[in-house]
Formats: sequence, structure tokens, C-alpha cells
Amino acid sequence: MQGQSLAPLTAIEQMSTPLQAASSSSSSTSWPVASGASQTLATYLPVQVLAQLVPGAAHGVTMIAVGYPFDTLKTRMQLRMHGSVSDCLRDMMRSMGPLSLYRGASMPLCTMVTKRPAEFFIFEQFNRKLKGHSSAPFLGGALAGLVAGVMGCPFSVVKIQMQSSGAEVHATTLRAALTIWQRSSWSGFYRGLQASVLMQVPFATMYLGTYGKLREALPKTSISSACAGGAASLLTWTVLQPFDTLRTVIQADVLNPGKPASGWISQLRNIVKARGIQGLWAGWVPVALRSLPTSAASMTVYEWTRSHCDSFVAAS
Repeated sequence: MQGQSLAPLTAIEQMSTPLQAASSSSSSTSWPVASGASQTLATYLPVQVLAQLVPGAAHGVTMIAVGYPFDTLKTRMQLRMHGSVSDCLRDMMRSMGPLSLYRGASMPLCTMVTKRPAEFFIFEQFNRKLKGHSSAPFLGGALAGLVAGVMGCPFSVVKIQMQSSGAEVHATTLRAALTIWQRSSWSGFYRGLQASVLMQVPFATMYLGTYGKLREALPKTSISSACAGGAASLLTWTVLQPFDTLRTVIQADVLNPGKPASGWISQLRNIVKARGIQGLWAGWVPVALRSLPTSAASMTVYEWTRSHCDSFVAAS
């Protein structure tokens, strides 16, 4: 009798074993995965894309923090608001205070955080896809410049209005943007678009192309990124500043009532006639003073961030 009573219990235990195993297996997997490809896409693709965008944003924030005061001086010199850089700086300190050097900085900060990730994403993609081709950095820079010229034009118009006026004209960046909208509608934000693209495409081609070449050629040290960035920026600004001068003058006229939008060729003639050929390089001194520290710092931060983002993706 005892053997017969134990037999059913033994059978029940044998049946419960696979059920427990199945229960344990199902509990260890909270969400079913349709396929290995879907799991890889959902897990890694967003992280990889974000990792390639964050370094560009870090580059943009650094550029504004270090270089914006020099850009304000450059803009006011290009608009002939002061006789010299020292006079410009002294007048601004006396009349508006040191924070006036960052007047309108919120707009270019938004610009940089928006467009720089896209620029560097395109640049690095070309370098990866066309690795070994000598023209890869320059092609990537050209396409990045086209994107930057279109995306950055509205921000640039507002920035220049803030830099070229005092608080009595535009108290805030938002007020400046609203004034442009009220007087010129959406077309006011794209005044100087042609000049903006004509500046950004060759600028990004030369700057990123030169930087890419120097990054490959220089020995890998703690200052190689700073040296490559500073040299590329100084060379590019020296060669291409006339385009920036034309863009600045055109976009500064956006709020002049009744004045038709002028093309970059007519503005070129006007500047050369009024100031000579050297007028196209107005504001070069603050540009040169800005180029080395700003680009050196921003490229160092960019490469540091890119290295850590790549390591994070690889580790995950």
C-alpha cells in the first residue's frame, strides 16, 4: 500500500519539473523579441546616432562661450560703428558694460546646438565612408557648409540685429525676432541667404577639410586637436572673411524701412568704393584673436567628447 501511494506522488513531481522550468524560463524574459535584427536596431541605433550628435553640440557651446565676444567686436567693426577695435571695446564697456559682449548670444547658441551636430555628423560620415580618399574631408565639409548656411541664416539675421544695436532698440532676442517678423515677415529672416550660403560652403569646405587633413597628419598628442583647429580656423578666416563682411552688411539692413534687399555683388561694389579693398577685411583683428583660442578649445572639447561617446557605444 505504501508503494502504491507513493507512485502517484512521484508522477506528479515528474510532471511539475518541466512546468517549473518553463515558468522559470518565461519569467526571465520580460519582453519578447521578434528577431535579432530588431533587438539590435532598437538597442544600438538611437545610441549610435546620439553619440555622433553630442560632440557637435559640445563644439558649438564651447565656441559661443570662448569666441562670442570677439564676434561682437568683429560685427561692429564691419558695420563701421567704431574707428578701431580698442575704441569699440572701450565704448561698449563704458556705455553698456561687459555683458554687452555677449549681447544676442542666446540666438547663436541655439544656432550652434542645432546646426553643429548636423555639420559634424555629415563630416564624420564622409570620413568613414570615403576613408582613404584625400578629398573626403573637403567633400564632407562642403555638404556640411550647405546645411549650415540654410539652417543658420535666420539665427544670423537676429544675432546681427542684436550685436549692432543697444538695449534701447531691442531689449531681448525675442523682441528683435518679433520686430523682424513685423517688418519683413518670414523673408526678413532669410535676407542674405545667398551670401550666407556663399560664405558657409567654402568656409566649411576649407575649415573642416584642412582640419581633417591636419588631424590625420599630426602626431596624436594632447594638443594636436588644438593645433589643427587653430591653424585651420586662422587660415580659413583670413582667406574667406570678405564673404562674411558681405553677409553681415546685407543682413544688418533688414530693418531699414523701404530699403530693398541688396545683392552681394552690389554690396561688394559699395564696400570697395567706400573703404577700398581692405574694407572687405574689416574686423580681421578680432577674428584673428578669436580664431586660435576659440577653435583650439572647441576642437579639443569636440574630440574629447567624440572619444568618450565612441567608447560608451563600444562598451554598451
